[in-house]
Amino acid sequence: MKKESIKQFLYRFNEVMVQIPQPNEGMFVEAFIRELRGGTFGESLVQRRPKDMAAIKIRAASHIKAEEFTVKKKGEEKRDEGANMGIRHAENRGEPLKRTRREDR
Repeated sequence: MKKESIKQFLYRFNEVMVQIPQPNEGMFVEAFIRELRGGTFGESLVQRRPKDMAAIKIRAASHIKAEEFTVKKKGEEKRDEGANMGIRHAENRGEPLKRTRREDR
């Protein structure tokens, strides 16, 4: 099962939050922290409890950027790893190696 990103969780939480007839900021903050999966963002919220959902959204922004950067980086690493596998296969067959964009630099 794919992990839900902070961005996805925040969006889903907001969808439910707007349906509550008598909103209570403190209840939202506690529910958000309780339901958030483990990780650095959750730990930071436990260590320094936000006062309201606006504070959570502000703090979430940097964690969302970091999460998206990590996903992008992993995608690049997989792509590079796949390209390197092709080079290894060519070496085993005795074929001349193709230069990669990275080697051309």
